[in-house]
Amino acid sequence: MYKDPNKSKQWGMNEMILQIIKEQVTDDEAAPPVESSDVLHLRLEYRNIRHIECLWDFTSLTRLDLNNNLIDKIQGLDHLINLKWLNLSFNRIKKIEGFQSLQKLELLNLSDNKISVIESLDAIENLTHFFLSNNCLEQLDNVLYLRRFKNIFAITLFGNPAVDDDNYHSFMAAHFPNLILLDSIVIDENTRNEASTKYQYVLDKMRNEEVEIQKAEEDQQRQEAELKLHKDAFVEFLNGPGLFGSMFEDDPEKETLHCAPGVDCQMEALCTQLFETGLAEHKRRESEGNSFRSGQSEVGHEIFFWFKSIKEFDSSISEMVANFIDTAEGIYLFCNLEDNYYQKAREAALETVAKVANDAQDEDMPYDVLMFFTDKDAVLDALTTGHDNHIVKINDRETRLVTDINVWKLTLIKEVIN
Repeated sequence: MYKDPNKSKQWGMNEMILQIIKEQVTDDEAAPPVESSDVLHLRLEYRNIRHIECLWDFTSLTRLDLNNNLIDKIQGLDHLINLKWLNLSFNRIKKIEGFQSLQKLELLNLSDNKISVIESLDAIENLTHFFLSNNCLEQLDNVLYLRRFKNIFAITLFGNPAVDDDNYHSFMAAHFPNLILLDSIVIDENTRNEASTKYQYVLDKMRNEEVEIQKAEEDQQRQEAELKLHKDAFVEFLNGPGLFGSMFEDDPEKETLHCAPGVDCQMEALCTQLFETGLAEHKRRESEGNSFRSGQSEVGHEIFFWFKSIKEFDSSISEMVANFIDTAEGIYLFCNLEDNYYQKAREAALETVAKVANDAQDEDMPYDVLMFFTDKDAVLDALTTGHDNHIVKINDRETRLVTDINVWKLTLIKEVIN
């Protein structure tokens, strides 16, 4: 009978971990087994481990020692979301990776491996101790990656080619103002002051760049938060000329047939009105939801009052949604504006066709545009196709808005009931 070697290997790893837990947690042979989810510290050093696996149930683990093994790849840590201390020293690791879920990590020991680049630690929020001695790091500038950790307290790098640089100590002292221990030695005040003076210009430039980056990131976060709010209110991209502009994306000859003046302003005004109404209604719905949730604790477990409060909540939310849909369906007014635009654009296009036919067109008209307006049927076909596209996009936007808010309402009520 065929036996899967991977399953056998995993079973062996599981058995080993269970035995280690029993050894480390209790000396009582008769004691009941400890649940993996309750283990806080796991020591797996000196076990000839080649692959990190079978740790998915250790969700409460805060410290993991895997030093002095045969590990060549960092993996299998995805479920250790509470890990604060990780020791992977004395292994065969060549690349820093696999830290996406370790946001709470504070101490990371990767000493005595084969790592040449510091990278892929972006998910960690508050690293305070980083040990990378006796590795293959060649570029001292790469250490600047660690500046993202504002509270980093100790860094160990001895035994790397990069530390042979004569400026190593002053470089580190200048670029890491909160660093206390470098290679297990306290950075004295004189070294720090001399380093600050030596690298003042570089540091000022770097700080300005970091401020700009931070500002850009904050702007990006603000924009994303605004977009999320607009999506939650079902009015995304309605606070400006977005809808009007998107209508022309698929138009034939869109660069040649110019928009009729005034129509876009009217559409934008209607979109803005719907956008502001949507935000206001979203705020009302949020308030109603918060009031309902806070009221649940007061209702208690009485079935009658529980059903009564849910019924009242359903009725209130349904009324709000219905009122907003009535307002949103006013978007059909855009169709009237589109008809108006189409008529104006058609009149302007036919006037241009007539001018071209009588050789009375503007002198600066490009040749390809001139040739287009020599074919009246092609001009009218392009206008008609564009008009049809505009109507479809307007109707699609209305349908999407109404559908999304109805789905939201049904989902909310189901969550409340369950």
